Amino acid sequence: METLIVDIGTSSIKAGVLTRGKRKLHDPHAAPMATYALPSTAATAPSVDVIASVLDSIVEAEQKWSSNANNCLMLLVSPFTKRLAKEKLLRHAFEKYSPKCVFIGYAPAMGLIGASHTAGTVIDVGHEEITIVPIVDAQPLLQHAITLPYGGAMQTQCCAQLLSSRAQDSGIT
Repeated sequence: METLIVDIGTSSIKAGVLTRGKRKLHDPHAAPMATYALPSTAATAPSVDVIASVLDSIVEAEQKWSSNANNCLMLLVSPFTKRLAKEKLLRHAFEKYSPKCVFIGYAPAMGLIGASHTAGTVIDVGHEEITIVPIVDAQPLLQHAITLPYGGAMQTQCCAQLLSSRAQDSGIT
């Protein structure tokens, strides 16, 4: 049995296959996870239809996974994902791919569990924002979560501006 793990972010989706006894996910000794860009703006998260379309591309690329009826699908979403969106993703997964099981989990909680913890604070630096989520018993405490409007894109832009101004100050063109 193989599990296709799909981490759904606001600007990209990362995917990899976990094979029983063998990891094909991102670790120092394995191939990197595939990353698929999502068309979205800073103001809005991608729609369920856009996510489903990218998910179709992922399943198509993982032909060995999609051809086995005993396989499972794990979707990792933000704790802020609306219930209706999760229901639509579940319906799409079962109707289109017919996996043995589908699991929807919260990405921050799965990160802690992967590190052998069920409680802690996860700081997720995304493309557009930073989310700080306390986790207790593998459940995110959303009432205490904080989202900051600074993400990787802004950090990259600030570093580029700093390097550019330093280059100008030193006379490097």
